[in-house]
Amino acid sequence: IKFLKYTYDPFISYGVSAPKSPDFDTCNIDDSMFETFDQLANRELSGNAAKEAATRLSTRYGEIPRLVFGKSLKAGVSTTTINKAYPGLIPVFSSMKGKDVPIIEYPVYSSIKFDGCKIFVTVKGGSASLTTSSGLPFNFPGLESQFRHAIDGVYENELTYKEGKVIHRPVITGMLNSLIAGTKTDLNDYFCRVYDWIPLEEWNSKKSAIKWFDRQIYLTDAWGNFDPDGNVKRVEHQLHSDAGGVIKMFEELTSAGFEGTMSRYADDPYMWKRVDRLIKKKSIKEATLMCVGTTPHSNPSKGVVGSLQLVGVVDGKEVAVSTGSGLNKFDINCEPDRYIGKEIEILYNSVTETESGYSLFLPRFKRVTISTT
Repeated sequence: IKFLKYTYDPFISYGVSAPKSPDFDTCNIDDSMFETFDQLANRELSGNAAKEAATRLSTRYGEIPRLVFGKSLKAGVSTTTINKAYPGLIPVFSSMKGKDVPIIEYPVYSSIKFDGCKIFVTVKGGSASLTTSSGLPFNFPGLESQFRHAIDGVYENELTYKEGKVIHRPVITGMLNSLIAGTKTDLNDYFCRVYDWIPLEEWNSKKSAIKWFDRQIYLTDAWGNFDPDGNVKRVEHQLHSDAGGVIKMFEELTSAGFEGTMSRYADDPYMWKRVDRLIKKKSIKEATLMCVGTTPHSNPSKGVVGSLQLVGVVDGKEVAVSTGSGLNKFDINCEPDRYIGKEIEILYNSVTETESGYSLFLPRFKRVTISTT
């Protein structure tokens, strides 16, 4: 159980990887190993000291530190499976997520669906802290400083590169991974686009009474605290009284290179789950599948990984997919353990039926889910 906690808890990060060490002293597990894990997680060891500690761990305990630092024991299990066996063992960061469902009533407020990475900024007493959509904390001083004068609360945002179009996806994904690793410090052409604001007391209690439209009024009143020339931008919402307006907006945005639209109802409170009251429409669909294996690259001189074997449930159907599409030069030269046992975000157009079950039409690799990297 302790191994599961140290490996899969998204709020524990070590900031280091362990080198391969086929020759090691012993496989006996003791408290010393977990004490070193704690020192790394608390950043009591950093820089060269952290690398030296990782090497010592690898020499003494072999593959075990690599599995823990890689956030996967390669057992083909997910956080959901672990929490079914051991309820509450792995904390889950929850937020409001949308569905690709029909709009059932009007009016609705629609906005651009940017192709970026969702992040949350918590402001309390002039201090700002950042987390990914999975709850993984990271530092970005240039962005944090722009929130320090904002009113207290939790800001829901999309972090984008430039305009946040589909073409910018590889840049923003790599950038967020660099932020988590602590190797990215400047904002340059990156923007934090604010969708929503939730009061601290509601966020902490996970009980919301303030309607979406009223939260937007609070946000409007507080917007003067942000620099109009800064990197924090307000997301604009358009009011539509019928389907024609939403369709026209969707077509204009996708033609311009954006991913699609997000639509909301004015009277809805914030909900910490995936709901059909937050409607996302995009020309290309997404799914998150588990990688259970890889195939070697057909030309070993050009790469290591040729394709990924993925399984999961999409639209209520169990699918099995093999794809190498979307893997760039960096991706194909990574070791298989970067993918195996990890959740992989992919793009696809539709679910298809095969002789052996279900698959996906035109599956393309998007990224390794941030929470499992």
